Amino acid sequence: MDSNRTPNKKKAELIEQHTKTFGIEIEFCTHKSAILSYTHIEVCKIKDGVHEWKIETDADFTLELVSPILVFDNHEAANECKRILVKELHEIVKSRPTLKVCIDNIQVLIKKISSMFRYWNIDHAQEYQPTNAFKIEYITREQLLKELDFHNWDISTKWQEAEDEKKKFLRITQQDLENYINTLKLRVSQKHGGMPSPQLNLPMSLKAYVWYSAYVKEPTAWRRLLLLSNNDFKAEWVKKRIQKISGFEATVTDSEMNKDFTVKVTDWFKYWFWLVSIRELTEKALQSLKYKDGYEWRENLGSRKGNTINKHQLVKEWQHITLAEFESRIGITNKGNYKGLPIEIVKKIGNNGMLPVEHYWELKENSEENSEEESKEESEEKLEKKLKENKAKSVVSSLLYLIVQKLIAGALGVLSEPAQLKFQELKCDPNNAKKSNDILLRDVPNANFRDYHSFLKDLTPLWFKGTLADVLLSVLNSSDTDLTNLVLPYLIDGIKAINRDVAKKILENNIAFLETMYSFHQLEKNSKNWKSFQQEFVPSLEEFLKQYEIGRVDLLRHIGESENNIWQLDRFGYDGNLETKDNKFLQRNGVPPWEGRWDTLKPPIDNLTEEKEFLVEHRNN
Repeated sequence: MDSNRTPNKKKAELIEQHTKTFGIEIEFCTHKSAILSYTHIEVCKIKDGVHEWKIETDADFTLELVSPILVFDNHEAANECKRILVKELHEIVKSRPTLKVCIDNIQVLIKKISSMFRYWNIDHAQEYQPTNAFKIEYITREQLLKELDFHNWDISTKWQEAEDEKKKFLRITQQDLENYINTLKLRVSQKHGGMPSPQLNLPMSLKAYVWYSAYVKEPTAWRRLLLLSNNDFKAEWVKKRIQKISGFEATVTDSEMNKDFTVKVTDWFKYWFWLVSIRELTEKALQSLKYKDGYEWRENLGSRKGNTINKHQLVKEWQHITLAEFESRIGITNKGNYKGLPIEIVKKIGNNGMLPVEHYWELKENSEENSEEESKEESEEKLEKKLKENKAKSVVSSLLYLIVQKLIAGALGVLSEPAQLKFQELKCDPNNAKKSNDILLRDVPNANFRDYHSFLKDLTPLWFKGTLADVLLSVLNSSDTDLTNLVLPYLIDGIKAINRDVAKKILENNIAFLETMYSFHQLEKNSKNWKSFQQEFVPSLEEFLKQYEIGRVDLLRHIGESENNIWQLDRFGYDGNLETKDNKFLQRNGVPPWEGRWDTLKPPIDNLTEEKEFLVEHRNN
């Protein structure tokens, strides 16, 4: 990849992709049906004679439209299709139609989208021409009743009201159910400030994912934090969203907008804490590679070690970073190159200054003149060896970037997912109908972590939907055995470099910094003291570190045991095949401790090349 990319080029053109398939999901409306407040229910399928579109339930009384797998020439075309869908769906629900009217209009919209494939993908245009006869296939009464269990219960569900409706549904016919669905009144989504919320799923190689995460999504997330700290996130967010959706008119009231965008200080602290901690753990892992040719590791830039830094001054420096300065340095405006998270700003907020990841990907040889004593053969042999080592380190740097994310997601997943699922089970037990949440949570292990079950998905927001084992297998089962033999020791060293003690020091340093920020803002005058406040963004540091280390040690053990053997998925402790695994929400039976949200993960995509691709979820993009 060219490290001199500029923001003048569209982001869509910067992602190298072998498999040009895309899936689009759009949360587009809300409703008042208690029974359909349960999530992950396929309300109906819209069959156009070629493909299936689906309308499914989501959290907070929301419906979403899910496209079939679509083929586009590039990301720009896929995003144009998504933009049209978002705009048109919003227009459809503005008049508060019934679901039947909405479905009829969606059929017209599908025809419109299909006709545009002659521009988006000429080779596949004919494949996406629907017949004139659409078929609507509704969920059956039996299927619906089966889906109404605690796995799909949502925090917004009014359980007693839903139970009363459920009893009625036991007695109705299929036609009655379809009439109920068709007459359901819709209105614009109450999530995301009343705007449709799109999601684009597409295949990416590990290298493309790491580049896009480090140089597009992470800077965007940091910019969001800057906006939060300046208390102007709401206005900026709305402005950007309106710009993305041509012709969009905000229809929510000021009170609804304020309610939806009330950003607590806790949220800013939580995102800052985890984003910085992930960055610092990643740089520690990459530091283990010890590049000596081409690039040197940049030590201790803006370090917070010991008492060498004035914490109050650090807070002041953070507050005085202007939005314009941030944007110009990361290339959101048309100034400068696309450099990712700027080291200058990282220094100001107290980070160590992570070496840009592109330096690990694209190492270049220093031109060195050969000594007179060195033969041509020896020189070529040396050069070939160095090139292989650099290629191995390049591969390992991308692996370590993902491994840090996986270890943290896995630790939070082990602590939060069973807790949230247990809470949902208790809430759906008729015997607990009159019990408060506080009483129910007494019977939930690690209850204070339950809100973290999808936290890392929202952090950037970008979600890698491949398993770590599949990623490792794609590298370690490469036909290039020399590369595999070089990768393995570097990989093991990188994982060893981020042990529990290292993680603890990083997390404690970041907690200390936030405590200074908290004191500086005199936030202790609020209702909570610092210790109570801290638990809202890191409920239990010891419990997290304990689970993090279990995952790290277990991963090392599986890699070590597989050394010089055939690499297989079950060697990594995975129970069952991804194609046949239980997809219920938050289910993690037989899941390794370094994987989070197992229910969302998918097998790799076979693209007939050695560079495997994995599904990546781009949320609210």
